[in-house]
Amino acid sequence: MDSKSKTGLAVLGVAALAGVGALLLFPSKASAAPVASDSDDDTPMTGPKNAQEAYGLAMNPNLRDPAKVLALAQYLAQEGSHPDWAAAAQKRYYDLKAEELLGEGLKQTTTIGRVQELASQLLQTHNDYAVILAMRQRVQRGEQAPPAPFQLPLLSGGSLVVDMSLFAPASSTSPSAAVPAPSFPTATSTPNVVVIPQGEVITSKPPTATPVNLPPLVSEETKPANDPQGTIRLARLLLDEQANKGWKYVSDSVKDWQKKVGLTVDGKFGPGSALRMAQEVAILPWVRYWPTGSASKSSAVSSYRSRLKAYALQIQPKRPEHAAALIVAANKENGQGWPATPAVSPGSEPTSAQVAAAIDELKTLKAVRS
Repeated sequence: MDSKSKTGLAVLGVAALAGVGALLLFPSKASAAPVASDSDDDTPMTGPKNAQEAYGLAMNPNLRDPAKVLALAQYLAQEGSHPDWAAAAQKRYYDLKAEELLGEGLKQTTTIGRVQELASQLLQTHNDYAVILAMRQRVQRGEQAPPAPFQLPLLSGGSLVVDMSLFAPASSTSPSAAVPAPSFPTATSTPNVVVIPQGEVITSKPPTATPVNLPPLVSEETKPANDPQGTIRLARLLLDEQANKGWKYVSDSVKDWQKKVGLTVDGKFGPGSALRMAQEVAILPWVRYWPTGSASKSSAVSSYRSRLKAYALQIQPKRPEHAAALIVAANKENGQGWPATPAVSPGSEPTSAQVAAAIDELKTLKAVRS
């Protein structure tokens, strides 16, 4: 994307980083300094001898320090012999960092305003965690009755028991209602490792308090190795264009992409192009050109929404966050690009409420089709 990007939406490209969109949750600069040990072991730390050792350390379940996992992911990315290992290590970093934010959001001492910020940050790639924090807010405000205690599976392994009744207003003044810090899996021993890479792998920006108008997605997502067909790059281009006048036109960029992915090369971003893009992108641009045989805008939009939701239901078992985001995208599409000269129609990130509603809708669709 060029430096004039307007919307800066995190499109959640799943081709990047082994299925995880680049997070806008984490530090703006990945430190190249030695990683401090979080154990009582004072043994001097050493770097990995090769990619295999680095990957083994990064995926070791006893290593739960996100900073160390990130350093190993950087090493693997720069070493370059196994991009799949680098992607897996980077995904594990994202999961551990997200669990760190979730843990903060479930502490009694965390203010409800801070919980909202954490939920907005987690929404980018860890919708299940964001929904938990959104639930805490509703329970704490008295807007929802607390559900029975439940176990939340953690992506890095293990599970977390969540008891929302401890956040209910009626018990908030009771000494017995103190909420202990969440107990995540802990390491029995922490591997000592330091990696000093010569360049950055992650260059995301600091978090913002709301999921709308976030800073630009990091360049990592659109590198050729992570976005070989240019699908994510095109999605960001089209989303940026929607924020300005004259965004409906026969696009050479769309033509180039259609040729790469095997679609009819006409430069018109229609329902077929959008459905193909949905395989890699969760926040979709508006459809610009509709089939000429459409009886009406409502029928054309309804058909597209149905097809997109059917695809979301298909991928939900293995890619639940992506599926939920596509349900939100389907519900937001109302034929914005139908007129010959459509109005300025910038896109927006899904809110936690929209994601929660999408998860419920997926459950309903699954029940209906089973």
